[in-house]
Amino acid sequence: MKKDYKYEIIWERDYNDGYGNCRAAVDSKNNVIVCGVDKEYRGLIIKYDKDGNLLWSDSTSLKLYFPSQGSLKKPFNVDKFLSKGFGSLLDVKVDSRDNIIAVGSFYDKSGKYCTAYLKKYSKDGSPIWEKTYAPFLYTQAPSLAVDKSDNIFVAGFGGRIFPPSVNGFVMKISKNDGSIIWNRKCWKMGKYTGYTSLTVFENDIFCAGFVAKDDYSLIISNFDKFGIEKNEKIFNLRIVPCKIFFDGNLFICGQFEDASYKHYLAKISRNFNIIWEKIGTEGWLYDLSLTKNGNIAVTGKINKNEYYAGLYDGWGNLLLDISLGKLVSNGNDMNDWMKGITNDSEDNLIIAGGAPIAKTIKARAGIFEEKKEKKIKFLDFIKKLFRIK
Repeated sequence: MKKDYKYEIIWERDYNDGYGNCRAAVDSKNNVIVCGVDKEYRGLIIKYDKDGNLLWSDSTSLKLYFPSQGSLKKPFNVDKFLSKGFGSLLDVKVDSRDNIIAVGSFYDKSGKYCTAYLKKYSKDGSPIWEKTYAPFLYTQAPSLAVDKSDNIFVAGFGGRIFPPSVNGFVMKISKNDGSIIWNRKCWKMGKYTGYTSLTVFENDIFCAGFVAKDDYSLIISNFDKFGIEKNEKIFNLRIVPCKIFFDGNLFICGQFEDASYKHYLAKISRNFNIIWEKIGTEGWLYDLSLTKNGNIAVTGKINKNEYYAGLYDGWGNLLLDISLGKLVSNGNDMNDWMKGITNDSEDNLIIAGGAPIAKTIKARAGIFEEKKEKKIKFLDFIKKLFRIK
């Protein structure tokens, strides 16, 4: 018997001073934190309480400058990975004390340099520290992780234009002051490499990314707590992974490129064997989150004038397509789609994205009964009111 999966929107918030949200996180009290970019192209952090009331927001001192096209003349593959398509705060996490850590990448005014930026806030929005990192002339830092000891990990890629070079990196960062504890680079001779996502579980750091020459392939690397590589595999798949998550096995979502871009979702063993994979709707998946009952919630882009999320079971079977309303730009802004999803302690979904307005949505999805108001008979009400037996 097929189960009836449903969804409902609990609340929706538009932050009009924000251009767009990117990722989402929740703290121990189910407060919602999202990151992105504001209308002045500065990094943006917004914090809501669990009911969607705005608690505080902050914009970074760094601004996203869009380089001129002349400064971005590069070979095809370099342009693909070191382009102006990245910027703003790209990922956000919460540690065990409800401190907030956000990472991103910002170009300078000349367009010749791009630096990684990391900022740590207290739960009330007070800055604790902020740091910039420049392992390359162009550095993109799209992914962040925090372990149980509140150690911070950042993964990304970067390089130079002439001669063309793109390499991946993963760094362990001190929770106390943002200093680098160790930094490991991933490079393959004659190829472009980079990490686009990472996840941390106990003493294992898993990074997912790309290896490219004339074409590109999926790469997954496993490092220990000291940054020593334990395992690595390059898959014969044209996948750019946008999120990797570990829960006994690895779960990856991203975009599969064939004649067009398509949704990609896979479950992979910790030894890097594919257990199952699903290639589906045109568009791409940008984030995923595992629910408490083992389902997989995803969000990303579809070729429709509406925001999208979806729910899959643990074997990759689609349970539910979730329509989150029409695009605020009516499809006229290429960045107008949902980019972040997570779930709170009650398994409610938090989805973030939008453009040119920073949009956050709280929803629930699964098997549930609609709430019905209790009807009290008038006579019973009178009896209770006047204590009549």
